[in-house]
Amino acid sequence: MQAERNHTLLIGLVALALLCSSVAAWLLIDEPPADDDDDGQSDAADLTQTHPIESMNVFELHRLLRDPIATRDVKHKAVARLASLTAFKEFQTQIGEMGGISILVDLLRQVLHDDSGDRDEAFTCALLLAMSNLTVHVTNHTLLHIEGAEAVAASIYESHASSIAVRLGSLRLLSNLSMWDASRDVVRTLPVIHTLAGDLLSSSRGNKDHGEANEDTASSNAILKLFVNLTDKAHGQVDTNAAYESILDATTGFCLSCGDQLSAWEVETSGYILRHLAAFGNVVVRRPESLCNPHVAPGKTKLERSLRCLHAFDLLDNDIMSNA
Repeated sequence: MQAERNHTLLIGLVALALLCSSVAAWLLIDEPPADDDDDGQSDAADLTQTHPIESMNVFELHRLLRDPIATRDVKHKAVARLASLTAFKEFQTQIGEMGGISILVDLLRQVLHDDSGDRDEAFTCALLLAMSNLTVHVTNHTLLHIEGAEAVAASIYESHASSIAVRLGSLRLLSNLSMWDASRDVVRTLPVIHTLAGDLLSSSRGNKDHGEANEDTASSNAILKLFVNLTDKAHGQVDTNAAYESILDATTGFCLSCGDQLSAWEVETSGYILRHLAAFGNVVVRRPESLCNPHVAPGKTKLERSLRCLHAFDLLDNDIMSNA
């Protein structure tokens, strides 16, 4: 009988202990954290108080850039940090896998549609640099292509608010994208080609101070590099012939304008562009009106004239003439 009472008492004590521990645990539970919006700060923004942006990993940076409450300064620093990480293959993969491509393209679109007149050049350049570095990874390029990065970069270049540094960043991104067939085909059809051709033609080494000449050289070199990629694997289509015509006119006009002031790199690059178009053959830049006259092939004539123009300055090897 005594044993039964002891057993009953033991069970009661255990139950009481469990009840007390439950009550204690309930009392120890902190009150729910205040809503982030109450103090105007988000959880992601709070992260910057304990983790310097300069040392954040890809996940933390994405978290900041997705945060709608994060300040403009915080996002600018996060993009700058992300751009520095894109120089490494390991992080390029992480950025693409975690959705960083769509974040960067969306941010660049926001820059494009910012009419406040307070566009941050460093921020835009960091976005363009990050995207340019990401293009070397085939999967990331596919994601950039899907997001329409070609058209966004072209629009940034054509924006009147873009500085020379931003335009050079846009050119670098367009050039890197154009190393891939899918993007090359898109860029060939964009109106920016004719803007680029006009900018190349307007590049002149005369009557300019040293600073302006350096800017023009950097710009013209970037355009020539892009034209090399765009004329690679040239093929005849109605929506690309006009682009080839503009590229051919601009390249020839640029070489005529600069003459013996052309650098060795410019000579070589211009030669590549014309070789690509020469390989394209009779179809290259055929004007629409020539289609009415089967005996006229102005594209062929223009190409031959361009090649002879460069050859007159000893800019091209003799053998290229046989390819025209």
